[in-house]
Amino acid sequence: MKKSWCYFHKNSVLGFVAFKLKKNNEKVILNYTNKGELLFLNLVGKLTKEMSITDKSAILFVKVSDINNDGFQELILGGIDGVLRFYKIKNDLNLEQIWIHKFDSSISGILINDINYDGNLEIIAFSLDRSLRVLDIKGKLVWAQMFEKGIGDAFVWDDKENKKKQIFAVGNDGTVRVFDGKTGELLWFKLFSNKIRCLSIINSIYNLLLICGGDDKVLHLIDINNHEEIKKIPFPNYIWKCKSYPKSSLNNALISTYSFDYFDSSIPLAQVKFSSQILCLNKNLRIKWDLKDVNTEYIHLFRRNNVKLVGIGTTKGEIILINEKNGKIISLINEKSCINMVKYLSDNDLLISCNDNGQINAYHLINL
Repeated sequence: MKKSWCYFHKNSVLGFVAFKLKKNNEKVILNYTNKGELLFLNLVGKLTKEMSITDKSAILFVKVSDINNDGFQELILGGIDGVLRFYKIKNDLNLEQIWIHKFDSSISGILINDINYDGNLEIIAFSLDRSLRVLDIKGKLVWAQMFEKGIGDAFVWDDKENKKKQIFAVGNDGTVRVFDGKTGELLWFKLFSNKIRCLSIINSIYNLLLICGGDDKVLHLIDINNHEEIKKIPFPNYIWKCKSYPKSSLNNALISTYSFDYFDSSIPLAQVKFSSQILCLNKNLRIKWDLKDVNTEYIHLFRRNNVKLVGIGTTKGEIILINEKNGKIISLINEKSCINMVKYLSDNDLLISCNDNGQINAYHLINL
């Protein structure tokens, strides 16, 4: 990796999304911060617009899409203040607020999907206030469900054969709950001993399996048809993220664990030896490869020059590119500040990252 440019901001940059303006097809990198700011950068790292959205509270999730097919990109964002905001992005990057929807606590995720197969997109948002809500593009509530505690992760499962969709969600109450996408009816649930942080589906040789895990430090594998748990894989640390791929088959899954050993430690972060790891599980439910001693903050899968790569950002500030086939590290760079997001922009052949120290970096991938 060779650094192309770097932009510094005074506050932590938590994430970004890249999109094209409809008028001139210009690519924009929209970054969001822990103080509620939006930073619009162009592809050479120049700040073109900056604005404050919240009262200095973190923006955690941002989606950009022409959700209503009006020729303009729409911006949907949520964060610590619990306000779901919906804007139209004008061609001069000014924002026109269309509506807001308030939760009672921090928003913990946003999804966009045609949840009921009617040809119109809906917004699925979930929160630490214990609610999962489905809204139409005008901000009207379609349906909602409540957990006993806050909701940490969710995804939409598309049963294409029957033209039905389901929402799988996990909560801090230790439950996995599955809802009918159209009606919101609870279809089934599973209760575990501790907080569940992440979930996905893997298409194994046995059946379609729900994989999930969290603070019980166990990866649970559940048959989605009969809801029976067929396998448990214990780990020494919290199950933090799980991501199935490729979209066409979902027959592999990346699993990362997380260690809080660096909290209140007298040892400098750079010298902390983490016991956490990231691994690849194949359709036989065997470990394809395992990379140890990494505390993963973000996972991004991409392809370059017909090579599948796994890009991860770590707590130590490392950006690591891994060969998806064998788990070998093919490139590593350390920015010495926690990497909150890393993504590859294939149209521009740039790898972008953002850090806790306010850096936004762009890299050219050399000899990959």
